[in-house]
Amino acid sequence: MMTENIVTFFGSYEDLDKVIERLYSPGVTNEDDHCFDFNKIIPFPNELSYIHSSRFNSGKKMIHDREYEQWYYENLAGEMIKKDPNDDPELSTLKGMSSKMEKQFMKKYGALNKHNWICKNWGSTSNSIGPHLKRSEEKLVYNFCTNYGSARLIILEIESMIHRGEFPKVKMMWEHDNIDAHSRYMNDDEYVPDLTPVFTVGFAETEKSTSEYYKEAYS
Repeated sequence: MMTENIVTFFGSYEDLDKVIERLYSPGVTNEDDHCFDFNKIIPFPNELSYIHSSRFNSGKKMIHDREYEQWYYENLAGEMIKKDPNDDPELSTLKGMSSKMEKQFMKKYGALNKHNWICKNWGSTSNSIGPHLKRSEEKLVYNFCTNYGSARLIILEIESMIHRGEFPKVKMMWEHDNIDAHSRYMNDDEYVPDLTPVFTVGFAETEKSTSEYYKEAYS
C-alpha cells in the first residue's frame, strides 16, 4: 500500500541549503544518495539491525533444541555482529534472544527487531522510497513514497525540531495521497488513509495562511 508524500519547505536561500544538508545522506555511489533520509530525523538504533526475526523466515529458529523467535550472531569478544554467509563459522556463535534480553530491548527500544522499530517510529515499513528534490529560489519540494503508512511521524518530528530550534528556521507543508486506494478495491478491514491532502505549517516568525502556502507550492 503505497502513499505519495510531498514535503515543501519555504525559507531563505541559506536556510534551505541547511535543510538539504540536514536531510541528505550520501551513499556508496551517487545512485545510493538519499536526499530525504528518515534516519536523519529519527535515528535508527543500529543494535536492532543485528537481530533476526522469525517474521521474515519460514518458522522459529532452533538453537540447541530450543525454538527462538529472535536470534543473532555474536563474535568471539561477545559482541553482536552482522554475519556474512561467507564468514568463517568458527568466528561467530548463533544465539537466541532470551526472555530477559527481550525485556531489556523492549524497555530500551520499544521493539525487538528492525522492522517493528521502523513501523513504530517512522510510521511505514521503510525509509522514503524514490525520493527526489526540486528546488527554486524560495522553496524546496521533496517527493517520495512510503509503504504501508505515510510520513506523518517524520513530519511531526521535523515540526517539533523546528519549534525546539534543532532544525533550520523554515516553513513546512506536507501533502499525502494513498496511491493504491485509487486503483484497487480495499477490504473493510484494510486501512484506507484520508485522501484529502494534509497541510502542516512549521513554526516561524512570520505566519501565512495554509492557502497562501498552497498557492506558492504550485506557482
